[in-house]
Amino acid sequence: MCHNYGEHSTQTSTSDAVTFTTNAISVDELKALFTTHDPLTGLPARSLFLDRLEMTLATADSAGTTCALLVLEVHPVLNEGSPLTQSAEDEIVHAASNRLASFVRRSDTLARTGYMLFHMLVSNIRLDTDIHFIAQKILELFDSPIDIADKTITVRASLGICAYPCDGGGAVLVKNATRALELAKKAGANEYRIFQKQWPVISSESKALVTVE
Repeated sequence: MCHNYGEHSTQTSTSDAVTFTTNAISVDELKALFTTHDPLTGLPARSLFLDRLEMTLATADSAGTTCALLVLEVHPVLNEGSPLTQSAEDEIVHAASNRLASFVRRSDTLARTGYMLFHMLVSNIRLDTDIHFIAQKILELFDSPIDIADKTITVRASLGICAYPCDGGGAVLVKNATRALELAKKAGANEYRIFQKQWPVISSESKALVTVE
């Protein structure tokens, strides 16, 4: 299993992220940087993620290995009538990205692709049990609340997963992972679903075996 996940967080947290010290670069360089990286988190943005997706699938083809695409959405748990400010939401996104970045390996890609949406490419998946281990560890990252300003916010996550090459490639792979994410969201907080039918999915809370249809 992937026991090397999370063991080198100080290295992996900066492998894809960019720390923006904008006074050292020109406006044109800054514009170019923002087309590939998310300005809030420093993570790869959608355009760079799509490039990495193509490269990761090509590498998997050459090596004859399996890789996984994970789509994660973060959900702050709020009391009715207590909406978050924009800055508070940004703080949650930033904190969530830091937790996720502390977990991924150098060989993987973590990208911010929506407001509270992240895509993760995980290479060299060897066993079906690997992806369950990874999914459960990712959801556990959000067991503790996030402190922002004078508030402590409980955050939950939903996770959809599919594998290459068995679940398609390119846009089809992204679509299937997104479909699995929607199933996880319908199942409730802190759940994950795997698109591939032959893999059983273990609920992170109930531990009941279910199957994605």
